[in-house]
Amino acid sequence: MSVAHRQCAWAQALLSELCRLGVQTAVIAPGSRHTPLVLAAHNLAAAGHLKLYDVLDERVAGFMALGLGRVSGSPTVVLTTSGSAGAHLLPAVIEADRSRVPLIAITADRPARLQGVGAPQTIDQRDLFGVHTRGDEHPTPLEPKEPAHRLAARVMERAQGDEPGPIHVNVPFEKPLWVEGADPLAPTELERASAARPPGPTLEDSTLQELARTLQSAERGLVVVGPGDPGHARGFYGARRDEQADAARRLAKVLRWPLIADGASPARLLGSDPDIVTSLESLVRSGELDEVHPEIILRVGQIATSTTIQGWLATRRSRTIPFDPSGRRQDPAGVCDAPVTADPATALQDLAERVQSRAHDTRWSLAWREAETLGRQALSELAETDEPWSGAVVRAVLERLPEGGLIHVASSLPVRDLDAFSGAPNRRLHVASNRGANGIDGLISTALGEALSWGSPVVCLIGDLAFTHDLGGLAAAREILDERSDASMTLVVLDNGGGAIFDALPIAEHPTAHEPRFVTPKGLEISGLASALGIEHRAVSGTRPEVSGALGEILEAPGLKILHVTLDRREDAARRAEAHDRVRAAVTAAQPWSEVSR
Repeated sequence: MSVAHRQCAWAQALLSELCRLGVQTAVIAPGSRHTPLVLAAHNLAAAGHLKLYDVLDERVAGFMALGLGRVSGSPTVVLTTSGSAGAHLLPAVIEADRSRVPLIAITADRPARLQGVGAPQTIDQRDLFGVHTRGDEHPTPLEPKEPAHRLAARVMERAQGDEPGPIHVNVPFEKPLWVEGADPLAPTELERASAARPPGPTLEDSTLQELARTLQSAERGLVVVGPGDPGHARGFYGARRDEQADAARRLAKVLRWPLIADGASPARLLGSDPDIVTSLESLVRSGELDEVHPEIILRVGQIATSTTIQGWLATRRSRTIPFDPSGRRQDPAGVCDAPVTADPATALQDLAERVQSRAHDTRWSLAWREAETLGRQALSELAETDEPWSGAVVRAVLERLPEGGLIHVASSLPVRDLDAFSGAPNRRLHVASNRGANGIDGLISTALGEALSWGSPVVCLIGDLAFTHDLGGLAAAREILDERSDASMTLVVLDNGGGAIFDALPIAEHPTAHEPRFVTPKGLEISGLASALGIEHRAVSGTRPEVSGALGEILEAPGLKILHVTLDRREDAARRAEAHDRVRAAVTAAQPWSEVSR
């Protein structure tokens, strides 16, 4: 059997077994050295076993694979050629690591004899992604040390294990990479392994009983749900988030504690439940919570999006008990107990069953409910005016998304605006965001992957700099979504002329460097760009009625659309300050915590 035949047979065996074990999708960046793998994926797609996407830019391919894996819960394979190509996957690999999203990065390599001798497109690709993977595999197709099916099983186990995440497989290939008849046909039948979700780590009954007694003893407590992908990777994203959110809400209700739900958490957009606190940013800024100290804070997920809320939680005279499925510390302030290692949804559900439900509201719960009611009302009144500002845009997007809809919210100001001003929509919605490393790179590409798996219209709320940063993702989204009648994504671009978040930092006082070096306005003509790429688009100001009306015209249509929202960043900042001032005035007048023991 020739070199090409042996390598193609090995690649077909590896990818066929990955598909059998649960891989549903692959993203291919073009090149030559990974030819055996590309042909194997091509044959599996032709046989109906694999969805395949071709993407020019490796960074775009990596983030798109991240979005696909996040929603589906099964690892997406991303294939690249040798040399610097694989290095472009690093930002997506880092986000997959921090967000615990399963991802299989397979990079082709030159054989060992070409390493270190000046061969083109050849670098040392061993451990290319450093500490950011769940492992690195270095198979040799021409001299395999184990069957391909065994390697595939180990790769899947690591990608979907107790801490899901990325894994790197680096494969050296010799020439010839293909000759006629070298690539075997994919199997016509593929008996897929059971996709049953493995149980997450659970707690001993004695530990649960002790925790239940601790929670039961505290009248003044908080359940805090932060950003982050919930629990284990397998299973549809929406179902995983629903499971965790419902468990957190149930435990908070039986304890009569408020549920503090970060804007990017699973627990925020659950409907108009009065005990879900959505206005904490404004409440903390009011000063009325300065001397309000819970006895216990139960925390799930990553730290709060808002630094204001982070600071308030870290300075309470409270015991803070964090839950994490793999025992990862999410505690930069160093105020938490050691993490309780357990699947959060399961643990919270088990605790809710063991805690005796309080028969009546307490002064504590009533004070928080009153404050939240006042906060929601004050923020809603401002959002419903004809003033153009980010809070009004957030409200318009959420009111237009259908039940069960998904919004991908970008880092920097968009995720903070959602957190501060979302309110409580009257139906259940879902949020996705890259809060692992919190970067602005690859956000259109990530949302594209999510939209291809979601099954209903997806909105990506993104700033103008993050939009500009991922123009490769924009081009890929236009090309891919043009061919799909069953997928829809609308980019709502908040164009405030650069990085407005830097206006709130001390560097804003610098006399010369602030604007050109930090705000970095780009002046991109978004409407002209959309026209050049053939993307349907609308341009509006940031008032709630105008944004809502434009979304109503384009949201449900298939394909890619852009809603370009122009905002004056200084006026926008003034509206944010006014929103917080309105909440401050309302709670200062009502004094909801005046009868709560502090």
